[in-house]
Amino acid sequence: AATTPAWPVAGYNASILTSTTSGGFVQGYVYGAGTAQTTPLSNILVEAGGTQGRTSSNGYYLLNVATGVMTVNANFNLDNSAYTSASENATVTEGAVTIMSDFHLAQGGRIKGYVSSVTGALPNTTVTATLGVVTYSGISDSAGYFYIAASTQADAYTVAPVLDPMQT
Repeated sequence: AATTPAWPVAGYNASILTSTTSGGFVQGYVYGAGTAQTTPLSNILVEAGGTQGRTSSNGYYLLNVATGVMTVNANFNLDNSAYTSASENATVTEGAVTIMSDFHLAQGGRIKGYVSSVTGALPNTTVTATLGVVTYSGISDSAGYFYIAASTQADAYTVAPVLDPMQT
């Protein structure tokens, strides 16, 4: 009786939904990896089809997205540099909830370096960090510094600039 608008039927607990949604939903959990595989990760940025959201304190996320096949990205754009990122494809149908497999993110780190020539800093230069078949990359900023997010599970990367054929 104290609601606005007035409750439609006294003593009856119900909600009347007056809006509809288009698209569907993706939901899941984000956890640590290895010995931390059961530890939920909170405040991790999750992205799917251009929609973004953050995980709750128990690692849970729910995104309202368009229908179709899309990639769900946990720790989108390496938003939290303490962890690596992971992705998985999902097929979302109208009005349905697509339950994703759990994401398990390993601890991550950053490689920082400086690209220069005899005349000084080289901005906008792509730099790769490779370990076996895994390659991470970054681009140097206007001062020549680059940052590459990489897994901390390995300790020996080969770091090299990607030069134009006209450069040596």
